[in-house]
Amino acid sequence: MQPELRKGAAESVTPPAPEPAFAEKPAGRTRSAAVALAASYVGAVMTIVRGIILVPLYLSRFGVDVYGGWLASANVVGMLSLFDVGISSVVSQRLAQRWGAGDRRGFLQTSGAGLILIATICAVMVLCGIAIAPFIPRVVRAPEASHGALATTFALTALGAAGSIFSANVLAITGAWQRAEIGAVARLTGQIMETVVIVVTLLLGRGVIALGIGSLAGVVCNLMIAMIWTTALWRRLGLPRPSTTRTEIRELITTILPTTLSRIVLQIASNIEVALVSGIISPAAATAYALTDRILRVAMNFVNPIANAVLSGLSHFVGERGESQAVRPTRQLLGLWSLIVAGSIPALLAINEDFVHLWVGPSNYGGAVLNIALGLAGVLGAREFLLSIVLTSTGAIREAAWLATGEAIVRLPLMYVALVLLGSYGLPAASATISVGSLLIYGALVNHRVQIRGREGQRLQLTGMPVVIISMALAFVEAVYLPHALRWSSFIGKCALVGIAHLALAFSLEPGGRQVLMSKLLSRFPIRKESRAL
Repeated sequence: MQPELRKGAAESVTPPAPEPAFAEKPAGRTRSAAVALAASYVGAVMTIVRGIILVPLYLSRFGVDVYGGWLASANVVGMLSLFDVGISSVVSQRLAQRWGAGDRRGFLQTSGAGLILIATICAVMVLCGIAIAPFIPRVVRAPEASHGALATTFALTALGAAGSIFSANVLAITGAWQRAEIGAVARLTGQIMETVVIVVTLLLGRGVIALGIGSLAGVVCNLMIAMIWTTALWRRLGLPRPSTTRTEIRELITTILPTTLSRIVLQIASNIEVALVSGIISPAAATAYALTDRILRVAMNFVNPIANAVLSGLSHFVGERGESQAVRPTRQLLGLWSLIVAGSIPALLAINEDFVHLWVGPSNYGGAVLNIALGLAGVLGAREFLLSIVLTSTGAIREAAWLATGEAIVRLPLMYVALVLLGSYGLPAASATISVGSLLIYGALVNHRVQIRGREGQRLQLTGMPVVIISMALAFVEAVYLPHALRWSSFIGKCALVGIAHLALAFSLEPGGRQVLMSKLLSRFPIRKESRAL
C-alpha cells in the first residue's frame, strides 16, 4: 500500500461504497474483541518477563555496570520516540471517525498522508539513532570495554523503535475497521519473538547486544504481520491504493503540532522524577523511589490498554452517531476502567513492600506512605489519561494536546518545590494535585463535547470513583497491618488472598463495570455495513 500524492482534492479517488466481500456474524465481532483484550494482557505479562523476571539473567550475562549503562542508554532511545510527534493518535482518530461516518475519500486521503509522514519521520529517526549511537556509551559513563556493544545495541534498538512507530500507524487502519485483534495479535507476536530471541542470544553469549537483536526481531515480526494482514483486508474490501493531497498533509501537520509540543513536554516530565530525587536528595533515595514505584508502573500495563484500545472504537462511534450519543459508551468505559483498577492496583500496592524486600532487599523500599502516595498519584494519572483519550475520540485533538502541555509545564516547577519541601513524598503529592485539577478540566471538556451538563455531567465524571477510593483505603490498611511474607512461598499465598479480596470488593461495588465486562463493551460499539464485512 504505497500512497499516491495528488496535487489537489479534485484529483483524489473516491471509492464506491463496496458490497461486502464476506459477512461476519456478531459472534465473530465478540471473538475479535475477546482476542484483542486477551492479547493485550498477555503482552503485559511479557513486559513483566522482560523487565523483571529476566533481570537476573541479564546481570549474570553482562554484569551490573553494563546493565546500568544500557538502562541509561534506553532512556535516550525513549527520547527518540519524540520523533513520533503525536502522529499515531491523530491518524488513528481521524481514520476511525472518517470510516465510521462513511467518508471514504477522507479515509483514503488520511491513510496516504499518514503513511507519507510516518515513513519520513521513521527514516529521520533511524538516521539520528545511528549517528548518535557511538557517543551514547560515553555520555552515560558506561564501562569503556562495553562501549562498542552498547553502541550497537543502541542503534539496533533505535531501528526497532522506528519500526514500532511505523507499525502502529499501519495498524491504525485496521483499528478504523474495528478489527482490534489484528493490532493486538501483531504486537503480542512481536513481544514473544523479542523475548525468545533475547533469551536465546544471551545463552549463545552475545551479551548486551542480545537486547538490541531481540528488539529488532520483535519489531520485524510485528510489522510483517501488520502489513500482510492490513493489505489483505484492504484488497478484500475492494479499496483503491491510498491517495492524498497536499492540503490533507498540511491539515494533518497543523493538527499534529499541538500534540507534538505536548509529547515533548510530557516526555521530559515523565522521565525526570528519579533524576530530581537523585540530584536533590541522594542517589540512594532515587533507587528506593524507583524500586518502590516499579510494581505500580508494571501494573499500569494492565490498566492503560483499556484507554489505548478504545480510541479507534469510540472515534468510529462518534463518526457514525455523533458526539451527543457518546454518553452511554463513555459511562460504560469509565465503569469498566474503575472495576479493573479497583480489582488490581490496590492489591499490588498492598503486597509491594514484601515484593521489594524479597526481590532487592528491605533497604530499597521507600515506606508504606510513599507506596500508597505513588499508587494514588498513578491511579489519578491513569484516569486523566483515559479522559484525554475520550476527549481525543470526540475530535477535540487540539484541546487535549494543549491541556496536556499546560499541565506538564505547571507540573515541573511544582514537583521541584514539593520535593524540596516534602522530600520524596513531594513528587506523588504534586502529581496527585495536578491530576485532580486536570481531571476537573478534562471532565468539563468531555461533558461539553458529549453535550451534557449539571448533575448528569457530574455523575458521568464520578462513575466508578467510589469503589476505587474504597479499594485504595483498604490497600493502605493492608500494607500497614498485614503480616509480612518472609519467603516467596508465603508471598504467593498472600498475593492470592489480597487479590481475591480486592476483586470481590470491585465486583460487588461496581455493578456497572461488572455488566460491561460481562457483555464485552468493545464488541458492542455500533458499526456500519462495510465494517461488518471485515
